[in-house]
Amino acid sequence: MRTLVTGANGFIGSHLVKRLLLDGHFVVALDRFRQGKKNYADSMRNHPKLTLVKADLAIKREIRGVYFKDIDWVFHLGAVSKTEESFERPVYYHQVNVSGTFYVLMAAREAQIKRFIYAASASCYGVQNYWPTPEEAEIKLDSIYAASKYLGEHLVLHFGKVYKMPVISLRMVSVYGPKLIKGGSYGSILTKFMRQKEAGQEFTVVGDGRQRRDLVYVEDAVEAFMLAAKSKITNEVSNIGGENTYSILEIVRLLGGKITYLPKRPWEGSFKQVDTSKIKRLLGWKPKVDLKEGIGRILQG
Repeated sequence: MRTLVTGANGFIGSHLVKRLLLDGHFVVALDRFRQGKKNYADSMRNHPKLTLVKADLAIKREIRGVYFKDIDWVFHLGAVSKTEESFERPVYYHQVNVSGTFYVLMAAREAQIKRFIYAASASCYGVQNYWPTPEEAEIKLDSIYAASKYLGEHLVLHFGKVYKMPVISLRMVSVYGPKLIKGGSYGSILTKFMRQKEAGQEFTVVGDGRQRRDLVYVEDAVEAFMLAAKSKITNEVSNIGGENTYSILEIVRLLGGKITYLPKRPWEGSFKQVDTSKIKRLLGWKPKVDLKEGIGRILQG
């Protein structure tokens, strides 16, 4: 297949590009490839089936139709994804996550692509009162980031309904794995802790550390994207998460180090876990790597 991945230089995107190439697919890797940021794609730059495209999702003229010519699958992972930053830069978050998604959808529609897979965020659920949280739960948008990703999802589903584009939206919890230190908010909890560990700093824990979180290993997340692309399911929303939850303190203990406690933030719920029964039923997907094994792989790497 000929595929296009936006956000290809990001944490999850770079793992997806690698998987697609290993499986023999042609890949157009679209990203800003910012100067001063580590380019994960460098290790694959000379791959005969890889084409690197530098483009900014926020700029309509840079999302050119020629990049989508003869593309079968589009994986739209490109986004800005820092919750706290989104309050300070709401216009930019709308430009990238909402308008950028619209530009990609328009180009994909004109190219008559076969599958469009959207990387949504489970942050749209906000703080819930029951768990695990299913896709039908009340949406509680408590940040600009969450709102922008949810609006992007609405656009994707609209294109699926109105223009009959085969789309699937995958709502992800925190994703972790190798390359995590350079990653964005999809792996925000462990990203922060890994950066602190690398710098020899104490771990900063918000609240009492008893909050429980749902995390999924990046290879498991990538497998969900692959299954979604290969399936005939369309116009569906499915959660991607782990099968277990872990307290912040449990995560810190696995990493090993001292703790500094910080005040709790408004969007910090005490428990977050998504219901993955739908994606198991529709795609046969199931996470394989638990947190202990996953962190072990990161530390060994």
